[in-house]
Amino acid sequence: MLMSLPSHRKRLLTALTLVILLVAGIFAGGWPLRLLVTAAACLALYEFFTMSLGPASPCRFVGPVLGGLLVLSQAGGPMWTLSLLCLYVCALGGFFLFDFSRSKGQAKATAYAAPALGLLYIPLLLHLALYLSPAEQSLIMLAVAATDSGGYYAGTLWGKRKLWPAVSPNKSWEGLFGGLLLCLAACAAQGYIAQTLHWNLPRFPLWGWLLTGLFLHQAALFGDLFESALKRSLGVKDSGTLLPGHGGMLDRIDSLLFALPAYTAIRLIATACAA
Repeated sequence: MLMSLPSHRKRLLTALTLVILLVAGIFAGGWPLRLLVTAAACLALYEFFTMSLGPASPCRFVGPVLGGLLVLSQAGGPMWTLSLLCLYVCALGGFFLFDFSRSKGQAKATAYAAPALGLLYIPLLLHLALYLSPAEQSLIMLAVAATDSGGYYAGTLWGKRKLWPAVSPNKSWEGLFGGLLLCLAACAAQGYIAQTLHWNLPRFPLWGWLLTGLFLHQAALFGDLFESALKRSLGVKDSGTLLPGHGGMLDRIDSLLFALPAYTAIRLIATACAA
């Protein structure tokens, strides 16, 4: 059964607010969009470090600042982002070295895995959106929303066979196919509209858009499952409570984080084949 009406209204109201912010950011582009992506990355990183390192860790505050700088570095081009990421790796190595010397060899290198993963997982993946056109950004957002909404409602109404209970006990095969069908329809529709209105999207035939929808659906689904496994391994239900009806910011962008590199790879392959 669907969630209670007040909870459902809260979920829809939160989703509507996020959609308005996203549409405004995509329409504005430039620095407004860059700041919106930076804010999302910082909030998600704060939740990530709180879950993985605990509420007493200073990384809860230092990590989001570093992640925000990583997103903002996109304004200078890929070399700025790559250089900043390399500096972070060197800095983590330096912190481990001093920690190891002070603790007389008791410090563990694995303790620095969470800060490294957080910077790679959230701001590095999320900043890819800033290299895409507004039409491409809209396509990915639509595919992720279709995967999430189709999966949620199909799974809630008809879900009986569990998809992967060890990772996410609420997901079902019926939800997977519901999300897939809606994602395929959304990508095919936007591809047709893009070609009619000459939007800045690849000029794929129908089968190309269906294949794109399939890849984006799978990427979004695995992004969701990855975050579910991450939360279960840390013993938490939601990454935070920032978004009523949705949990935390990381809960909301988990699918997007995997869909962005998936679409970027599709575009790079299509460009290489067309050359």
